[in-house]
Amino acid sequence: MKSPMSRPEAPWAVFARASRTLARRSSGQAASAAPDWLDPRVVQSLSLALPGKALESPALSVALADGIPLSALPRHLGGLRLAATRAPRALAQRAPEMFALSNPGVRGTATGLVTDALSPRQFVLTCGHVAAGLPGAAVNDRVDVLFSGQTSRGLLVDWQPSIGLDVLRTGLDAALVEVTANDALALRRLDDWMPSGVNASPTVDLPVTLRRAAPSSPLTGQLKVFWSGFVDVPGYTPGVADYFLEGGIGYLASQPTQGGDSGGAVWDSQERLMGMHVGGLIGAQGGDANAVYAPIQPVLDWYSVRLQTRRGMGQPTPAPASAPAAPSVLQTPAPAAGGKAFPASELEAVACTLWGEARNQGEAGMRAVAAVIENRRKAGYRRKNTATEVCLDPWQFSCWNSADVNLGRMRAVAGAPDAQYRDALRIADEVVRRVLPDTVNRARHYFAATLPKPPYWAKGRSPCTVVGDHLFFNDID
Repeated sequence: MKSPMSRPEAPWAVFARASRTLARRSSGQAASAAPDWLDPRVVQSLSLALPGKALESPALSVALADGIPLSALPRHLGGLRLAATRAPRALAQRAPEMFALSNPGVRGTATGLVTDALSPRQFVLTCGHVAAGLPGAAVNDRVDVLFSGQTSRGLLVDWQPSIGLDVLRTGLDAALVEVTANDALALRRLDDWMPSGVNASPTVDLPVTLRRAAPSSPLTGQLKVFWSGFVDVPGYTPGVADYFLEGGIGYLASQPTQGGDSGGAVWDSQERLMGMHVGGLIGAQGGDANAVYAPIQPVLDWYSVRLQTRRGMGQPTPAPASAPAAPSVLQTPAPAAGGKAFPASELEAVACTLWGEARNQGEAGMRAVAAVIENRRKAGYRRKNTATEVCLDPWQFSCWNSADVNLGRMRAVAGAPDAQYRDALRIADEVVRRVLPDTVNRARHYFAATLPKPPYWAKGRSPCTVVGDHLFFNDID
């Protein structure tokens, strides 16, 4: 079987796979199937042009570390042309003297207001390196939210990354600061701060504005590239990477972004929220992206929160097929579409689950997830007796979340199979015929090693099997 990194792939798939490899190796995880040069000591960042323009020969731009000759980079990866460059790491732009969010000595900008998907709790959202920007940050730390001459005393609830504590294992940069119902009501009255909705579809040259705390006037810009790379947080370890941002978007701001902009909302021309500003690409060449934001939808899905907008709870515009899949935790079975049930059969239910959960894990990864499905079916786990019931069981397989972008993609790929889905169908057929070998030692549970915190049920447990990014457990009731 060919290595996943050697197959001809769509440009975005190559970028996503290379980004994940670099992120894993940054945290000391193995990625044996990937090229040796995809190493944090060699590569500073990766970028690829956003969809929207017909490029005759798209190239994956690879920023090499100082001392690594540009000629050392191979010409292609997964059929995609590589272009070696020099570029500094992104610089996170928190700073003293700015305002909107503060944590002793560190300030930035608030992105938006969100509500927990399962409770009435409300939070201000911003970058993790702003609200928890110092080593030793802890739950319930006070974070002041300043607006319209008022101060709301918020409490830090959750965040990524954890500065100074093996932070390279995270691919997100976001934090939740809980505020009272009264303060949330006051924030909702700020129409010039509340977005009109959510846009999860970045395209090249799309006009955007960065909503800044100071100066108050928005900064205009245009979207340019997908971007993954290392980020320096000023004031902690100057010149040393503090974390790895995966799946960001590089944009060209009309003026250089500055300290205190971190967390600033990036809006499209219809004032829909696209993401939160993370940092500047200092020294970028004219016409190239000079700033980076983190897309908002993966953050909302990760924390299982809903964005508050002028019209209520924001819903994303459909993401293009080339966009990254986002993690999510809230699950409901997929509704029917156009009068046709989805999934239409047990084979389709299993194949979609394998594709949605593990298409980036190769055949071994999809077989491992298939074995979990079969092990649950055989055991009647959670009173589910068919493979379809197992796959659609709420709260179990994230690709079936009602808010997960994978759901729409699974519908599409079931009608127009790609190479990974055809592999998934072949494996699913073994599940349906009940001849699939158990490759996970009777495991019925798994989770991704890339999660910032293990699930509660994994506390004190050791995996019985590890396949790619997934850890499997056979001792969970």
